[in-house]
Amino acid sequence: MRIDEIMWINETIKEAEVEVTDDRFKMLCFSQPLDLSVGDELKEPVYCLDVTNIMVNKEFKEEITKLTGYFSYLISGKLIDVKEKIVKVGGFLFELDTDKIDGDIIEDSYISFECTRVDIF
Repeated sequence: MRIDEIMWINETIKEAEVEVTDDRFKMLCFSQPLDLSVGDELKEPVYCLDVTNIMVNKEFKEEITKLTGYFSYLISGKLIDVKEKIVKVGGFLFELDTDKIDGDIIEDSYISFECTRVDIF
């Protein structure tokens, strides 16, 4: 994951909209404070806020689909760490802000979920 573009909302307080890519997928994230530059690689997962509709994805597909809310997405990928709630989609890693992953969803399952905002730190 790397920063492809930065659109400053308020440069003084380092608040920005950030386009992140892995060369397969692109998504718009929120960041504040942003201390990175275009071309920088992200070392931490993208943080998904207000996660809902977590379900097993029996199609085993990876996708990142923009929803109608400004930073909202439908994301489908592989749950690689159930304890830390980390999902992998292409070169993206996502950390989910929820404890609502059902006990029957196990590590290495493919899941889908919606979130209202994605942040990078």
